[in-house]
Amino acid sequence: MANSQATVAIVTDSIASLPPALVQAYDLEVVPLVLAWDGETYLDGVDITPQAFYRLFKERDTKPS
Repeated sequence: MANSQATVAIVTDSIASLPPALVQAYDLEVVPLVLAWDGETYLDGVDITPQAFYRLFKERDTKPS
C-alpha cells in the first residue's frame, strides 16, 4: 500500500461571521449559507452582504428562509 497522508479541513458556515483574519490565519473553509427570499436565492457573503440583508429585512414584508 502506498504511503499517503490524510488531509484535515476545518469547515464552518458563514453564519459564524468569523473575522477574515481568523479564517486566513487558520486556513479555515467557510461555506456560504443559502438564503431564500421571495423566490430568489442568495449565498451569504457572496451574493448578499450583511448590510443588504438588513436593508431588505426592514423593507420587505416577507421574511427569508
